[in-house]
Amino acid sequence: VAGILVVLAFTMLLPAGLYGQEFESDKINSNLGVSWSLPVAQTSQFWATGWGTSVGAGYNFNERHSAIGEFNWNRIYENHSTLANPVRGFNDILSVTGNYRFELRGKSLGTYLIGGAGWYHSVGGSAPGGNGGIGVTVKTSEPSYRLYLEARYNYAPTRLVSTQFVNITFGIRY
Repeated sequence: VAGILVVLAFTMLLPAGLYGQEFESDKINSNLGVSWSLPVAQTSQFWATGWGTSVGAGYNFNERHSAIGEFNWNRIYENHSTLANPVRGFNDILSVTGNYRFELRGKSLGTYLIGGAGWYHSVGGSAPGGNGGIGVTVKTSEPSYRLYLEARYNYAPTRLVSTQFVNITFGIRY
């Protein structure tokens, strides 16, 4: 996970020539992705890796600033090495969040920071929570379809076990 975050952070330092000031004038954005879920901290004591999906839509204020509403579903599986797991089997984590994205976009490559807050629900209960991460994009076709790879940390103080995980998401956005 740390290696992926370092690679993503390094892309923000790419030469400025890769980031021309090209911006498609689309005001509406959307995304659809699949993710690999990695529990961290206390959550990793009881849950192992999993998978999920995310879907979102929002508004582009300009070429760098966007607001995005997202729905995420993640399924993480029981860590069989722990006998003290408060819930057996799998854990579905659902979240609805409002996010802000700051993006540097070029003709073919882009990078962005994203973060927000919302409501998280899992077998540990429901609670407000937050997320933050970094991603890269690659333009695939006209008008402005882009593949993206993103790493995002999620946290919600749910009652049985605090919900903490990193999603590595691959998808397409418009």
